[in-house]
Amino acid sequence: DTPHPRMSSAGASFYRDVLRACRRLPRDTQSYYRHHARENFVAHRDELDPERIAHIIEHSRGKIEWVLNKYREGAKTERR
Repeated sequence: DTPHPRMSSAGASFYRDVLRACRRLPRDTQSYYRHHARENFVAHRDELDPERIAHIIEHSRGKIEWVLNKYREGAKTERR
């Protein structure tokens, strides 16, 4: 299920990765981050430059890791 039929295969694959990452977040935050991801994919859906697409994906992977770490750290703090 891709957000747009013209999306590159790299973009579609990355979108699926993002949705899988959202499932690792607390339930009450998942819809927010899924919506945020969708909005960003729609905003960039017409991008055709492979270098720009690679840059967007690389930058977004860093954001995903930051969000996942944020909630991991929050869970560690709550357990203490």
